[in-house]
Amino acid sequence: MDERDACALVAIARKDGAATREVLAETIRGLECLAHRSGSIDGEGDGAGVLTDIPRELWADALAAARLDPSRVLDRAFAVAHLFVPPHDDELVQAEVRRILARHRIRILLERHGTTRRAALGPRAQAGEPRFWQLALQVLGPARRAGRRLYRVGAEVEQATSATIISLSRSTAVYKLRGHPQQLSAYFTDLADPRFRTSMAFGHDRFATNTTTSFERVQPFAAFAHNGEINTIARLREEAASLGLALSRDGSDSQDVDATLRALVLGRGLDPIEALELLFPPIVNEVRRMDPQGQDAFTRARAAFGPFAQGPAAFVARVGDLCLVGVDAMGLRPLWHVETDEAHVFASERGFIPLERYSTDPRPLAPGEHAGLERTARGWRYLDEPNLRARFVALRAKRGCAPPDDRRRLEAGGPAVASEAAAKPPGRRIELSVMPDEIEDLAIRREQQFAALGYEPEDLKQAAFMEETGNEPIGSLGYDGPLAALATKRANLADYLQETVAVVTNPAIDREREIEHFSTRVVIGPRPSIDGSGKPRPWLELRVPLLLGGHAPESAIALDDLRPLARAAGTWLVEDLVAELGGRGRRAAVVLEADRDWEEDPRDALTRLANAATHAVRGGTRVVLVRDRGIRAEGRAWIDPLLVIAAAHRALIAQPAPNGSLRRECALLLSSGSLRNLHDVVVALGLGADAVNPYLLFEHALATGDPDALPNLLEALRKGIEKVCSTLGMHEVRGYGRAFSAIGLTPDVAAILGVRTFGASTFVGTGWDALARDGFERATMLR
Repeated sequence: MDERDACALVAIARKDGAATREVLAETIRGLECLAHRSGSIDGEGDGAGVLTDIPRELWADALAAARLDPSRVLDRAFAVAHLFVPPHDDELVQAEVRRILARHRIRILLERHGTTRRAALGPRAQAGEPRFWQLALQVLGPARRAGRRLYRVGAEVEQATSATIISLSRSTAVYKLRGHPQQLSAYFTDLADPRFRTSMAFGHDRFATNTTTSFERVQPFAAFAHNGEINTIARLREEAASLGLALSRDGSDSQDVDATLRALVLGRGLDPIEALELLFPPIVNEVRRMDPQGQDAFTRARAAFGPFAQGPAAFVARVGDLCLVGVDAMGLRPLWHVETDEAHVFASERGFIPLERYSTDPRPLAPGEHAGLERTARGWRYLDEPNLRARFVALRAKRGCAPPDDRRRLEAGGPAVASEAAAKPPGRRIELSVMPDEIEDLAIRREQQFAALGYEPEDLKQAAFMEETGNEPIGSLGYDGPLAALATKRANLADYLQETVAVVTNPAIDREREIEHFSTRVVIGPRPSIDGSGKPRPWLELRVPLLLGGHAPESAIALDDLRPLARAAGTWLVEDLVAELGGRGRRAAVVLEADRDWEEDPRDALTRLANAATHAVRGGTRVVLVRDRGIRAEGRAWIDPLLVIAAAHRALIAQPAPNGSLRRECALLLSSGSLRNLHDVVVALGLGADAVNPYLLFEHALATGDPDALPNLLEALRKGIEKVCSTLGMHEVRGYGRAFSAIGLTPDVAAILGVRTFGASTFVGTGWDALARDGFERATMLR
């Protein structure tokens, strides 16, 4: 049996920094030796490529042949662009690219065409072969801004044309194709030219899983290559959008990580070490073991960006004279460091380097370990992880991004007593201060809420089990009831959503044995700046995205009795959190009631609520609270709070702000009685809620009279969130995004949620009219 998976990764750098043919040859040979890790269909590979130094000797001769000064290749203003251009409109695209370059004051010194051999490709690759276009460029103006200007040109080219930027740099060039590694030199005449020399190269041989193979999606990209899967790519894309970072057009997960890395370094001016640690931060428990300065720097860095590139991956990245390598936090994709007398080698497997060349014992990078190579006047110098982290801390401190005592946020938990700004409902215990007939009225009222908000007997049975044991009940794998679109019973929006698992080479993580890596920690409130700009911004962290409190005054639940539990669990009461971040006055929290006038179209109501959120946050509000307690009034109709959360979240991302977008300026919280179970909670988090308050579910626990019921329920939900993450190859809930799809929702409803839908169309499925009728019926039941 020919078993293939996981992609191949090879990086080689000469210690003396000398540019040679051997570096390229050995990199390609290494990829050939690791062909068992790559994909192949009918003898055609999924894709292979290399990133190298700019071959300056080759370009010098090309300039000389064109009667241009060959010494320009040594100038700091010299750059090389490699582009793929669709063959059907190459002339129009090339004309537009030339206009963009001229507008940015970048001069084209020389254009090269026809430097490929079509016959070297297989039939599938030939069918999708783009034009390979090479440009020698001179960046006019200050050299210190050249990298940023080239980056902006590349982003504009991909936005305005159908061309794909393969590489656009003053230091590196990328060559890649749909095929096997051994075809690289046969296809690209540059690579076969004896004048092609490089001091460092890294290569990738692809095994395509989630995306179809094409020239554009082959790795390496302009700065980055990895083998594995970014399971949190939905959340990474949202985070990039909230920062205003340009991503690739129809990019794969790897392409968008590459685009994010380059945007942080070349667009925002971060050092490559900073950008790498922001993209692939250490786990919380590792931060706890650092010295105080490291804790301060990484605590703020994790809040400024976060663990949004989770999943099995070994990676190599190069920007300028820094090459950085690493392994995912779980260590699910190996990367070996092999040292010889002449070179440093990083590779998925070490066997292609003969044993007699080893100068030290080969060593696999540990889970979450990062290392690097830096080109100096003496050659490529190895940087171990302590060196990288020390430089990261120094860089962040210089930016003002590592103030002392940020590490105190590692210890999460709300106040022991209510603040003056917090609302203070009656501090009464039900069993002491409520008359028997009032207790009966409360029980009847709660049953009405259960019925109106979609609770089924199974939901209450599961809740009772969790309240008793602190664990989820063990049952069948997955949901085995009728689909919501076909069921006769009342269905909440979450019932139409099912978990989506897209990857075949990506196993679930063993939560029981890898528990140190798992985290349900979330960041609440204004996010700190990634580059230290702007005023200091307060934020809070919760160990679990579940808020206590949120009960109506008539429930007679004493909030003071809940604060010790919230503090012990590392969370807050929703009332205390709103008071802490929102306070009173002009910047008080904005409350979005998930209801509408019965004559108002649900779409208009969602637009109104989303606009209210963006207007309030632009005015300085730091908390947006969505809740469903206002639907008892006559003439009001219920809106599923998940729709409101999704609409507000996406509207806030779309509105620019000094720190990126309005979404980074606030906390988005959900307090809802319709959160019936773990699935509902996780869907709300995936749709954009920072934390949720399932107050009716918590009231069910309090009504038992068992002092352990609510702590057990809270613990069972926390474990459940970790298990959901583990099934998708994630270990931190902050990376969880829209990892679900709809069945039976019309496309316009699914579009508000930002998910794909199946089994429905514009005319078939649950749409706005059905949701409007359902919302009015539920409101009637609650009155």
